[in-house]
Amino acid sequence: MKVWVAGVAAVALLGGALALGAASQPTGKLAPGLRVAGVEVGGLTREQAIAALGARSVTPPEVTVSAGSNTWTVGADLLGWRADTETSVAAAEKATAERGMVERVQDLLGQSSMQDLPLVAQVDPAKATATLRLLTADMDRQPRDASIVFDKTSLKYVVRPERTGAQVEVTSAVKTYVASPTLSALKVPVRALKAKVTAADLQPHVVQGNALMRPFTARLDGTERSGALTALQVANLYWVRENGIVPDDKALKAAFGVLTNHVDQPARNARFALRGKEFVKVKEQAGVVTDRPVSYAAFRKAVLDSAHKDVIFASKVSKPTLTLAALPDPKKLELITVGRSTYYGSSPARRVNVANAAAKIHGSVVAKGRPSASWAPWAASPRKTALWEG
Repeated sequence: MKVWVAGVAAVALLGGALALGAASQPTGKLAPGLRVAGVEVGGLTREQAIAALGARSVTPPEVTVSAGSNTWTVGADLLGWRADTETSVAAAEKATAERGMVERVQDLLGQSSMQDLPLVAQVDPAKATATLRLLTADMDRQPRDASIVFDKTSLKYVVRPERTGAQVEVTSAVKTYVASPTLSALKVPVRALKAKVTAADLQPHVVQGNALMRPFTARLDGTERSGALTALQVANLYWVRENGIVPDDKALKAAFGVLTNHVDQPARNARFALRGKEFVKVKEQAGVVTDRPVSYAAFRKAVLDSAHKDVIFASKVSKPTLTLAALPDPKKLELITVGRSTYYGSSPARRVNVANAAAKIHGSVVAKGRPSASWAPWAASPRKTALWEG
């Protein structure tokens, strides 16, 4: 009896030794009880396991993509996601190699524990980038600086506010998804782009520009003659820019010319006047005109300073160039030519133009021998022009 019991014990020891020896030998197959994404791969070779996973149709998961206030739900395959069967099987091979001796003996005895490994996935960065750029295509925008405009309704300068831009950080989101292909929610960062020039930057210039827009008067020193610009005419003399008030030198010189023409009283040369049927001499008369270089500097400075509403132009005497003594004897004047025209079919505006032109040359004297291009004839009436020379 004792011999039999000893024999049974020896057999048990021999069987355990054989099991340990078998368990220590590599078989080239995955350990029993292993699954990858629910697919049985235990007991299969690497190639068989890859084929088993490849035969299974893997449905790509859905991913919720968000950017700013926008949200989209797309299939992961559109983001470049794909199942990586080879890497998944490699993980099963690693799990097999890491099993201890006891677990291997249990595998031999059919007592293996079940172990389910996840399916490994990879992401194609180029495809992920293309899809995310397509989804967020309308979100990228450049910032817009604040600007100054002239409001034609209020007739004032106003500020058009700046607009913040946005830049979608697609590259950052792609890196995140490549590193974690199992993500079910992917956030695409959106970076705000600030404008360089803000409404607050420009408001002081607008206030200054509107303050300059006021009626402005110029008076000729030593006289009662004056001229004025309206607020809108003054507004035409400068620009309100983001760097402040920018004078418009061309407009300033034109406005100065209008004012001086209005206030100047040029000298009058000696001339002839028709009294009855005879010509008589009319004495010359000195005038008063603007001293232009000095006055323009004063005008430019004053009109661009809202603290001033007027300016006094420096004046100087305007001397006549033809005196009474230089006029010839009226009795020796000879009629050169006469021109006549009618107003038939003419507009009222033409009547005014002819009258104004005739008034400007009325009584003028042309020196003998002067070229015709320089003649300033004497006009007897708006409808009749006579050229005389002495």
